[in-house]
Amino acid sequence: MKKFTLALVLVLALSVVLCSCGKEDKPYDYDLDKYVTIGDFPNVEIDMDKVQEKVDEAVENIAKQYAENLKEGTVEDGDTVNIDYVGKIDGKEFSGGSAKGTDLKIGSKEFIDGFESGLIGKKIGEKVDLNLVFPDDYKEELAGKAVVFTVTINSVKARTNPDLTDKMVEEKTDYLTVSEFLKNTKKETIEEMLWDNYLNSCKVLKYPKAEVKEYYDSMLNSYRQMAVYNGMTLEAMVTSFYGYKSVEEFAEGLADSAMLTVKEEMIIWQTVRKHDISLTDEEYKTLGEELAKEAKYDSLAEYEEATSKTNIKLQLYMDRIIEMSMKANDAKINAEDTKETSGTTTDAPSDTTADTSK
Repeated sequence: MKKFTLALVLVLALSVVLCSCGKEDKPYDYDLDKYVTIGDFPNVEIDMDKVQEKVDEAVENIAKQYAENLKEGTVEDGDTVNIDYVGKIDGKEFSGGSAKGTDLKIGSKEFIDGFESGLIGKKIGEKVDLNLVFPDDYKEELAGKAVVFTVTINSVKARTNPDLTDKMVEEKTDYLTVSEFLKNTKKETIEEMLWDNYLNSCKVLKYPKAEVKEYYDSMLNSYRQMAVYNGMTLEAMVTSFYGYKSVEEFAEGLADSAMLTVKEEMIIWQTVRKHDISLTDEEYKTLGEELAKEAKYDSLAEYEEATSKTNIKLQLYMDRIIEMSMKANDAKINAEDTKETSGTTTDAPSDTTADTSK
């Protein structure tokens, strides 16, 4: 049985990351100097070695899907094993304790302590009984209880992945060639890292009460509606499907998400104001139409009605900030373009002093 993560994962129809609080076209129309300080822009730091690591990881994630399944040998630390397992407490199976055809990387700590290590050294095809105990901080109904998992080791992924090919890329991504996949994956990785690094270089002095509350209330209401739609209480949903131990713990995660959203918005608007970043009407129309098309809307007007002009501008300004950061790092980024990725081939809340880690 997998451990539950305590990090909040938002599964909402409306993206809250780029929604805009406040009046239409006048978001955060007060002095943001009291709330946030921005980092050195556009000179955002980027580690190209880390970028390459992410690209290599993306290559591996595709290639490993084509790795041959080994039917002989023993399980080693780091192997990806395919298993069936049945969990029993006091001799009885329990909900969520059994599965078939599950891939598990030994050492990933996805399962409770003793599960993965108990498979090391066992033969492929062998059936193993693991006598374990759920952690005390696990879900309330299972915490501290003794459990026996009967695990069948079906196969182990080959320890060497095949070289990436155009056919693999076409089957597993929206791209047609390895070259196209690598180029776009690198670009997207750089953009994501630049944005994350810029966010981390900015500091929140305090959070505005109204905006944080608006996001918190909106997200909480969405989850409540989701629970009603599924015929459940909010508590049952967040503890059963999201892995929280209580509604209170869930609410803390929700508050963190609301503050992160507000932080991102304040940083975007403060950067725009401090660096005189602007969009002409023609730029807004052209780029906005591209966003509308990506979001599957027939027109910009329809997209504005669904999400607001302010929200669209916020997205466009974030894109502009990333674009300017990329230009400032142009020499460093282009210096890496001659490097080739190995293993590839082609074929045809309240207003309080901020915790700056948020």
